[in-house]
Amino acid sequence: MAGNSLPYYADSRYGLAKKIGSKINMCVLRAYGEEFDVDQYINNSSLRAYSICRRGERRFPTSTGNTDCHEYSGLKITVSEKEWDDLLGQIGDAELFLNANSTALDQLVAYPKVEQVLLDFPLDLRIDGKTIAGQSDFLPPLLLKLAGNLGVGIELSLYSTDKSV
Repeated sequence: MAGNSLPYYADSRYGLAKKIGSKINMCVLRAYGEEFDVDQYINNSSLRAYSICRRGERRFPTSTGNTDCHEYSGLKITVSEKEWDDLLGQIGDAELFLNANSTALDQLVAYPKVEQVLLDFPLDLRIDGKTIAGQSDFLPPLLLKLAGNLGVGIELSLYSTDKSV
């Protein structure tokens, strides 16, 4: 499973489903596994998830056209609420989160059937095809060390700011 992007998780029973085209301003910690017992984990953890999903449940239960089901069980935890164009702010919040929650994160990474735990940094895609042809974003060694020592991966999710998309 390593190298695959984590599926988007939402538990619509709690009103958390992402609307198409909406923007959620946050860096999140995501954890998932095909047989991960997310409910048991949540009941015994100090970390609080704002979104969970369970394998086999419909991704969009109220949709009549989309009957896709979750292939994994998982959770999302807020790490930063900084805007997508504030990577340095998101990184600072993530470093604080990793330090403050290192014991709980060690437990999550080692929890039975958890296949991957990662920090997901949402970023505005600055490439416009006219004046900007490339995009580079720097992750400081401290963040990489903190995450790596805990066994937490890092993902950069780039989203177009083009409203016509």
